[in-house]
Amino acid sequence: VQALALFPRCALSKARASMRARPRPRKEYHGRETQGNQEEGTRMSILSQDVIDLINGPVTGVLGTAAPDGTPNAVPVGAKAVVDERTVMVSDQFFGKTRANIDANPKATLSIWTDGLGVQVKGTVSYETDTERAKEWIEKVNANFAAKGRDLKSRGICFIAIEAVYSTTPGDHAGELLFGQADA
Repeated sequence: VQALALFPRCALSKARASMRARPRPRKEYHGRETQGNQEEGTRMSILSQDVIDLINGPVTGVLGTAAPDGTPNAVPVGAKAVVDERTVMVSDQFFGKTRANIDANPKATLSIWTDGLGVQVKGTVSYETDTERAKEWIEKVNANFAAKGRDLKSRGICFIAIEAVYSTTPGDHAGELLFGQADA
């Protein structure tokens, strides 16, 4: 997938508009019945297809955390993906301070951008190594590294439960809340 080709500058307003939450009719989502106070048979999509493609694409993102004393930490991340419409995963290959920060303060932000589209996802992290979903993602990440001839291994997975999504696309709407609570 050539994610960079998906976001031409002329499509900024269309991409921004498509990032807004919209209902998608579905009876099930990844094998689970829909939940919440929505109409039966629907699930709210908080990530547009453009944003899903951006997160899943080859663009490096930045994962931000904070130490208990408030010291910020930001690291580049390449092994990341949308798990479902409410969760993003980031693989841990080298997390030192990042892992310590997550253990002490599970709030994090993931920022990803290209020339024509950018988002910041904020949420609460669950660091997992032995759960079924973590094992599944670790296997996928390691297979991807092996296929690329990279001598890297995932040590665990950060599952970010999405609480807010902001636009970081350059222009008048940079910083606009696309989903969630402004103080998330």
